[in-house]
Amino acid sequence: MLDIIEFIARAGLALIAAGLAVYMVWKSFNLLQKGIITLQSVAHNDALRIQYKNLIKVQTQIPALAFFVLALICLCIAVWAMPQFKPIGQLKVTAKLQPHPKDIVTAYFDDQNSLAQSEIDTDGVISADILPKVGGVRIRIPAPGYDPEEITKVLSIDKAKGDVLDFGVMAPPTTKVANKPIPNPAQIDPAPK
Repeated sequence: MLDIIEFIARAGLALIAAGLAVYMVWKSFNLLQKGIITLQSVAHNDALRIQYKNLIKVQTQIPALAFFVLALICLCIAVWAMPQFKPIGQLKVTAKLQPHPKDIVTAYFDDQNSLAQSEIDTDGVISADILPKVGGVRIRIPAPGYDPEEITKVLSIDKAKGDVLDFGVMAPPTTKVANKPIPNPAQIDPAPK
């Protein structure tokens, strides 16, 4: 929410400053055309002076030049205030399943569509590279035989530090519903020939 407010504020400031810059240039040409201001030097006493405390002192004997300088200052403010767009590039998503049951082997990263699939290594580390197209990524870790049968967590792209979106340490389900059945070869019918 704060990012949207900052974006709107910066965009508004950039538009106002750019508009003022265009207006200053247009108005100075208008005043030059009417002869109200000139490009000729005026007497030293009639020079245009702008002073801010004792830090900035500007003086010109050419009044039309002052409008162009003010327009340039407004243009600099507009460029500074323009909202910065973060390019969407490759993003590394990471998580850790700890403790890591050996029968939970795969994790999926998705939004509305599948983004990536990752094998969970022997230390429980999950890592994949994705090209995000949306504002959030969800990790799904199927846990068959456990209750619940799936571990999920959703993070916004804004939570990324640099180009890494870290889901942190995630705990597996603690309740095991049933053990895998052990097949009995005597109960298996041979395949038809």
